[in-house]
Amino acid sequence: MGCRGTARRADRLAGIVRTTFLILSGMGYLEYSSKKSKRTYSDHAKVALLAVKEYLGKSFAEFSMILPSLVTVTEATGISDIPEETTLRKFRGRLNPGVLGRILATQSMMIVGNDDVIVAADATGMPTSHASKHYILQLKYFGIEEAVVRGYTKLTLAVCVHTKAILTADTAPTQGPPT
Repeated sequence: MGCRGTARRADRLAGIVRTTFLILSGMGYLEYSSKKSKRTYSDHAKVALLAVKEYLGKSFAEFSMILPSLVTVTEATGISDIPEETTLRKFRGRLNPGVLGRILATQSMMIVGNDDVIVAADATGMPTSHASKHYILQLKYFGIEEAVVRGYTKLTLAVCVHTKAILTADTAPTQGPPT
């Protein structure tokens, strides 16, 4: 791959950061969500880092390990200190899911063009209980419904077919067996 391949990848990642900043500014998204913020990392920088993490397809732990080597990304975000894994994880938990989804959708459209975006959506149910079969049988024996114990979370994803970027994700708690 050599230097040119690395430079192109670094330029792409820095481009993701710059376009994320432009999209957030266009949305009117505040740079700091709280007046009492320490102002170590702007919300724009954290959202941009999350967009890069999604683009690279890394977990929070993997991304926090490789982030120091992504010099162009840290320069483009304007941060001098590397955020810890928990900083990004907790920020992602507080972030409105529509914001990151909108940024990833806009960037996907920029990559493949407005007319060529194909979105695939799918949903699945995941059990949230670890109740054993024996326990469930005992509940049935005593006349207690299984749905009281066994809960499921329905996960719905929308993915850009070309870039494989997750455009949006939604979860909803449900009772009873998955449908």
